[in-house]
Amino acid sequence: MQSSAAMFLTYFATLFCICSSCPFLHQESENSANTNENHVHANIALYPIPTFRTTSRPTTLQPKKSPTAVPVSAPTAVSVCKKTKFAYPTVTAASTCTAYKQIRADFIALLPPGGTSAGDFTRANIFGKALRLAFHDAGEIDITQPDKLGPDGCLSNTAENAGLIPFGTVTSTMVDSLFEPIYQKYCDSISRADFWALLGWLSINLSSGGAIPISFQYGRKDAVTCNVPKDKVRLPNAQSGRGAINQVFIAQMGLTLTDAVTLIGAHTLGHVHPEATGYGVVATPTTTTATTAVRLAQLDQPSLSLPDTEDPLLQSNAWDSTPQIFDNEYFKGLIEAGWENKGDVMTSTNELTDWSPTKASGYGFPHHIMLNSDMVLAYNSSTNTNYGFSGQTCGPYSPTGDFVGCQSPVDNAQPNTASIVQNYANDNNAFLLAFAESYKKLVSVGYGKPYFNKLGPALIDIVC
Repeated sequence: MQSSAAMFLTYFATLFCICSSCPFLHQESENSANTNENHVHANIALYPIPTFRTTSRPTTLQPKKSPTAVPVSAPTAVSVCKKTKFAYPTVTAASTCTAYKQIRADFIALLPPGGTSAGDFTRANIFGKALRLAFHDAGEIDITQPDKLGPDGCLSNTAENAGLIPFGTVTSTMVDSLFEPIYQKYCDSISRADFWALLGWLSINLSSGGAIPISFQYGRKDAVTCNVPKDKVRLPNAQSGRGAINQVFIAQMGLTLTDAVTLIGAHTLGHVHPEATGYGVVATPTTTTATTAVRLAQLDQPSLSLPDTEDPLLQSNAWDSTPQIFDNEYFKGLIEAGWENKGDVMTSTNELTDWSPTKASGYGFPHHIMLNSDMVLAYNSSTNTNYGFSGQTCGPYSPTGDFVGCQSPVDNAQPNTASIVQNYANDNNAFLLAFAESYKKLVSVGYGKPYFNKLGPALIDIVC
């Protein structure tokens, strides 16, 4: 039995904790709150984090009660869904199907009617942006590293994601102005990672006229932070050519070389955007060279030298003639046109390499564009110091499909991806079927046994 002195000391210590909020308890609460805050995206509003304190009395002064758990802090944000107050949504097959049908209708409502230059231009950009979004989300995975980046509904704040996230001088993008409001309408029924993958499916389905059926899966988990490890680049650098393709698609994502060529075929949709990436013809730059001035004049006055079939608005900065349609025109253009390395003359303010069709090839001059990462699929074009040689020309293949290499400097080596390009150029259906399979692998990367459940268990196929 305690002495009277011991009981008095115990009672005094308890009163001290009540009056001064127990410094050691307060410190524990602060540490816990700080730990939680470090894992929450800066744009997500946190719940208030109260400080709790003990209110127990010695048993001689009040009845004994069963112990109860005392929380240290309120829940922190674990999703980007405003409807659930940032709690993670409960996602089921039924909820995903309900959301899918509504998302499809809302996405279609974004698309203006086709058949006009302005309408097709907008459709091309919406399709291209949605597909690029799905790829960049998945493309940040590295299966050799312990982090959880991948198809997670989150993009890192890196230059490679410019145009998809506010970056540099771009303060708003189609992603946050058009796509995110749709997601927030249904975010209590579908994860944002699943939503972004679905937007890609909708884009290729609608732009192919239904030729590519939707093969949707759900079960991707969202992240609210997705910082790429310091000094690491996860997404391909278009300047680097074949090296970046091998590094990203094969080493980091665990896909095949055929998958890589097939997925790069997504360039059949949309345009490059100089204001975001630096590639392509700048609409109103300071013209520093005669070549730039001529090219811009041709864009502004198509009657100067452009064929009647060309559409400056729709086809400028596009990879092929129909950037609003998902088909094999990208691959046909690679081998049917002759291409010239223009160095940085097309941008005038960025040291990036653009390839444009040669006059002799008669293919869409001066509107279309290829990047180093496109050219190396069909030619052994130079990417020396990441830029190659300004003035080098490659192709076109002969009318019978025989390989033609590059000049200035000469390089007649044929890359092992050229046969895949030729196959897709000759057979649109083969490309469409292959793309559906490769895209499904892309947006599932990191999930299931092939990836040792790195991001989670296998995704669930769903037919809605």
